[in-house]
Amino acid sequence: MNTKRAPFNFFKWIQSGKVNRRLCMVTFMLTPLLLLLVFYIYSFYKDVSIQLL
Repeated sequence: MNTKRAPFNFFKWIQSGKVNRRLCMVTFMLTPLLLLLVFYIYSFYKDVSIQLL
């Protein structure tokens, strides 16, 4: 049972449609959450009298 597989080609994998779709979905899901978290924390620390820097 000596089956030879083609070597893994990273560039071909990254250019495939499935990877692009998943990367786009993850990006558009995480970006709003990260922005919400950043501005929430910023507004909280802006109102507190203790200065971080």
